[in-house]
Amino acid sequence: MLARGGDSPLGLCEIYIFLVFLEFFIYSFFQ
Repeated sequence: MLARGGDSPLGLCEIYIFLVFLEFFIYSFFQ
């Protein structure tokens, strides 16, 4: 569910949250 703009602040925020969640998932997986 990314913003259709691409350069909109909401889209960047969602991408940032997704990257943080992915990093946390990888960290928990290798823990």
